[in-house]
Amino acid sequence: MKQISSPENVGELPLDPTVLTQLHRELIELPFGSVDCAAKFWKQETTHLFLIEQNDNLNQIFIDNPQLTSILNTPEFVIPLNAHWTIALTITTDGGGGYYLVFPTGIDDRLDQLLPSLD
Repeated sequence: MKQISSPENVGELPLDPTVLTQLHRELIELPFGSVDCAAKFWKQETTHLFLIEQNDNLNQIFIDNPQLTSILNTPEFVIPLNAHWTIALTITTDGGGGYYLVFPTGIDDRLDQLLPSLD
């Protein structure tokens, strides 16, 4: 698992460039328009991103980071980044801050239940 507390560090995540481009779009371009605005918001509202990787122990991650269980229970949104990666957000502050969770599909039923139906 990787954790970042600034959108300025998104490019350092070990993801395919096309996924990073989509992630940048969802985290920075669409909601804020610029990295500077996004970074200011993330700092002010204590926003973090957690990246779950294929071989991570999800049970241990939820034990070590209990705040992430709110994503399973009350996600604000869940968006597929591509066929293999998804981003989910839970808002935990009145100002709109919270936790993003980026995860590969198919590694755990608890995460896959968040995926939007393709009906």
